[in-house]
Amino acid sequence: MTFPNARTVLLHSGLLLIGLASVLYSQTDLQIGRLEGTVLPDFRRTHTFMSPDKRWILIAPPPSKPDQKRMLLVRRSGQKSDILIRRYERSIRVEWAPDSSAFFLNDESGSNVTDASIYWPGHTNSLELGDAILVQDTEAKAIPADHAYLQARRWIDSSTVLVEYCGHNSGVPAQRFDFLYRIAIGGPDHPFATVRRISRTLEPSSTSFPDCLP
Repeated sequence: MTFPNARTVLLHSGLLLIGLASVLYSQTDLQIGRLEGTVLPDFRRTHTFMSPDKRWILIAPPPSKPDQKRMLLVRRSGQKSDILIRRYERSIRVEWAPDSSAFFLNDESGSNVTDASIYWPGHTNSLELGDAILVQDTEAKAIPADHAYLQARRWIDSSTVLVEYCGHNSGVPAQRFDFLYRIAIGGPDHPFATVRRISRTLEPSSTSFPDCLP
């Protein structure tokens, strides 16, 4: 999905993590059992999010420089591990699927843009939810949005995500939109998405009403 200031996802695998993991674990308390969380613009601490099965940890370490924010995926075995690195600029939100098979990541990369992706632990591919929506919902694709927020809201089950696409445009007349979707996803070997829209709001834009659901 192409948004203003879209970020690039960099994936790396097969890296030795023993030294890095020991340093990160000593700097923060692991949030065992925590399924979701948000990394806010305060990057003075290490943020960790354990998978429900406790096999994986998502780690956002404090950046050494402002442009070096990243999210890592660590296998807890302490042996040769896959590390997923996503570089981002502002804040992100992650939530694990109930069975630990996947997690979503919302990248709030700007005041006018959010995008969402699905990742599978141990695999280097990902699924961009915005691309799936704009391919399968032609009405949403036709909206000339200059403020577009694509965000996964929660897991419905381990293979289904509730996703919101909302925002507004600054044209004449200005419009606000808010579409809600139920998206069924495949696995890492078949990363498809089946999109079903479950609600639709399209109305004149108002500064007194938020773009998205609370």
